[in-house]
Amino acid sequence: MSRLYSSGLWSTSGTLGSTKDITGFVQVSLVAQDIYEEAGFGGSADIFSGKYINPDGAVVKVAIKSIRAFNIGKNEDARIDKLQKKVARELKVWRALSGGANIIELLGIMNGIGPLPSFVCELC
Repeated sequence: MSRLYSSGLWSTSGTLGSTKDITGFVQVSLVAQDIYEEAGFGGSADIFSGKYINPDGAVVKVAIKSIRAFNIGKNEDARIDKLQKKVARELKVWRALSGGANIIELLGIMNGIGPLPSFVCELC
């Protein structure tokens, strides 16, 4: 489970470039108020399930990857910088592989699950 964050450590401009911010179009499954249900996890990220309402109104099941950011205070600049670089690096790799065989399309990013932007892709 993960708590809802009202503000992030990252501005969605800059390194995220042309990646769409689809925060307002994604609904994440909740266990309780402000607590999201985890669909899975890995070594450095948590995965959540949800729904994306695309521009034509169709509802698509999505997976949301949120990189963990433990014990981050707004004054811990070095740690924040390291996490921002990690997000930017993953985004760069995902863009480079986009369109390749067996690569899930990145629909966009969203804010609110953690202090960093989360990646949203179709759940298959």
